[in-house]
Amino acid sequence: MDVRCERCRGEYLVDDARVPEAGVKVACGKCGHGFLLKKRVLAVAVPMKAGDGDATIPLEEFAPGRQGSPGGGAPAAGPAERPEWRLRQPSGNLFPFREVSTLQRWIVERKATRADEISTGPEGAWRRLGDVPELRSFFAVVDRAARGAGSQAEPAAEPTPEPSLPPPAAAMAD
Repeated sequence: MDVRCERCRGEYLVDDARVPEAGVKVACGKCGHGFLLKKRVLAVAVPMKAGDGDATIPLEEFAPGRQGSPGGGAPAAGPAERPEWRLRQPSGNLFPFREVSTLQRWIVERKATRADEISTGPEGAWRRLGDVPELRSFFAVVDRAARGAGSQAEPAAEPTPEPSLPPPAAAMAD
């Protein structure tokens, strides 16, 4: 799971299997900020309250592939480096990115289409975005927005009123 320090915005990659269900008190390796890390579908950093100042464990201890129990073993490594993803358009343009949220934003902004392809790293296989089930909901948002824009007819222009004409001269000669 991806974890970000709420104070300094330091980013870490944490092995989900190493986080207990009840959570664990961790400390950011950059700024030392302590917070409670709980296992959820999305990683959540919960601020600790005063008095929760028990010993914290360096967040780096929870990195994937790290052996042993948290708090023991080898010295902590620095913040995890995210793998680089690449987006390839049919025109051949390549766009590197590290966050899945970036790709999701590109889809919603219509900068990436179903025909574009994605790969991880230089040796990764290319996969068409339209074939990735996790991205279907983002393409559905784009489809709904396109249908909504096409179904809303532009309001008809209001007719311009004809200028009022002065009364005929014969009617005024009374």
